[in-house]
Amino acid sequence: MKKICLFQVALFLIAGQYISAQGTIVDLYSFPDKTAYNYTQVLVFANEGPASAKMIIDHTAQVQAANPHPMGLWYDNARKSWLLYNEDMAPFPKDIHLQGVLRNYTGHRTGVDHFAAFLQVKLTAAHIQDYYAVIDDPALNDNPDLRIQVTHLYNNDGTTTGMYNADYPMASYDRERRKWILYNKKKTPMKAGLVFNLAAIATENKALPKQQGLAVKKNAVALLKQEKIKFRVTINGFTCHTPTVDHMLEVDGKGDEVYFGGITQYYKLADSSKQGPPQRNWTVRYGDINSEEGRMGLRIKAGSKPGNLGGIQTGDQFPALEPWKRKAPVYANALPLLLTEGELVKGVNSALVVPALWEFDGTTEEEQALNRFADHITKAAVYLTAGGVLMVTVGPVALPFLTVTAMMMQMNGRGKTDVIQPADNLPVFAYLDFKIPEFNVYVAKNLYGDAKDRPVGMHDAGEGFEYRPVGMMLNYDNVIALAQSDFGFGKGIIPLRYKDAPSMAGDYTVYLQVETTEEKKEFDNSNKVAPVSKANPKPYRLQNVYSGMNLMNNATGPVANQAQVANKWQFELADRFNDVYYIKNLDGRYLYITPPTGEQETNGFSVKSGPKPTGNAGKWKVVSNSDGTYTIINMYTRKALIHDGPSGRILIWENRANPEQRWMIGR
Repeated sequence: MKKICLFQVALFLIAGQYISAQGTIVDLYSFPDKTAYNYTQVLVFANEGPASAKMIIDHTAQVQAANPHPMGLWYDNARKSWLLYNEDMAPFPKDIHLQGVLRNYTGHRTGVDHFAAFLQVKLTAAHIQDYYAVIDDPALNDNPDLRIQVTHLYNNDGTTTGMYNADYPMASYDRERRKWILYNKKKTPMKAGLVFNLAAIATENKALPKQQGLAVKKNAVALLKQEKIKFRVTINGFTCHTPTVDHMLEVDGKGDEVYFGGITQYYKLADSSKQGPPQRNWTVRYGDINSEEGRMGLRIKAGSKPGNLGGIQTGDQFPALEPWKRKAPVYANALPLLLTEGELVKGVNSALVVPALWEFDGTTEEEQALNRFADHITKAAVYLTAGGVLMVTVGPVALPFLTVTAMMMQMNGRGKTDVIQPADNLPVFAYLDFKIPEFNVYVAKNLYGDAKDRPVGMHDAGEGFEYRPVGMMLNYDNVIALAQSDFGFGKGIIPLRYKDAPSMAGDYTVYLQVETTEEKKEFDNSNKVAPVSKANPKPYRLQNVYSGMNLMNNATGPVANQAQVANKWQFELADRFNDVYYIKNLDGRYLYITPPTGEQETNGFSVKSGPKPTGNAGKWKVVSNSDGTYTIINMYTRKALIHDGPSGRILIWENRANPEQRWMIGR
């Protein structure tokens, strides 16, 4: 994959020259670029790892005039190079000359009026005293005549996990403690985890002004009533404008097979720290069900390819007719899919939601690919600059959020009316295009293609294709505005278009819905209807979609009966990871089958009831369908529970997702 450096710099080193304790001076030139990111690459230290180069940033008057922003350093393991970046997320200036912005103290001599000591300090809670940090080190203690230069490092291990310090770090000697302290020029609090490089310069007859210590003032905090709101985000359905390029033999199924999901990470606004673990929800696959996983209910019929078993092609929608409208309960593993549900507090927290649509290509790496995608996405952080500009970051790389209007124009989705919507001009969306190789999803170009599960919405990157995830930033104010806005599909429904480079062909619109409710209220149609008896012990009624009859139990076993007063059934958990249950009538009898050994492939076995069975013959997988129904699969035969129309009997049959094999589960 070709790396694209958003800023290239030429650095000229005054080799071997000592300039009176200033260290080796580096002159930096930043070349112009169309994209205004907040960093520039420092090529001169490309061979020095994160711990080897003893670098200091000098915010001289000349540097401040050219780039009036606090700067920090970050070592990028992927590039094997240092990056100089703006701590406040401001775009790094282009086509400028920063003379002496960096000094490298590696290998310098000591002595009067020369370099004395170099320290790297990672602050802990023990260092912090109100808004400043006390440095206790023998090289600095009891030595007020030093001149100390301070630089903040985003990290000191080369990873993308670190901390910002959006201020100018400074050092002063505290004569009461007889130690040096670090503080920020604008009194921004020092935080545990921040890493600083300190270069101590010994000066002769140049003692610093006498310090009497820093006066610490504690401001009274007014406790205001917090405004809260509950919200949720769902994926309701999709439209296929053009399917992806597929294998000529369609080995993974006819047409497209796709699945949906996303990652959500909550953040504290005060310090951009993560609030709780990331949430990860993905659906089963949609498309052609003529496969083993289709018979197991792990693939849901979608699309209109010939054969009546599905396969997505141009013009297909799911669910059929107005796929943006939710027509079923919200599920955790099927459409309509619950991406996230939580609480937002005004001025306290936010949520970064990253929805995605993936194309299944018949590989065995799906789960690993999704895990890598999730791990990398959750490295991102949401950050509000001192100027009030919202940014999303990975490492020191910061990207701006786009307004809803700008995003809709870029995605070329269905046009809305001319009526101004509450969310139109709010910054909500961001393309998470961080140019960090391990963050990206990459598909190579080669003679035979690069068959793998991959997201739809990839763009051409020369030797291959890269993916830019789309993130949605939700806080108290904009989640309310989104829920009240109508972009042509109903209030709160957002069309996101995922379009591939022409040679990959995929083009889909995915319909998200943002909803809110009062703090003490619950959402309706939640996935709580899913049958789990230990958490929800009340019995259920099972009604067949085809016949409208209810599953009953009599002396001869299970039958279908039109009576409205039906038998009730409990779902006793057998495998919580795979939605597998024992199904038990209130009279204590369990559903099971007894096919002879070796005849699992045969259709039409009768379902029986009796004592709790052993083995998989009495275990059933419950699969949620997007129309609010369920398919019930026997784990021994991999076949579905059916009310057979011709015979009127309760049997098991190869899953074809027809109405006879779909059941309403309710009370």
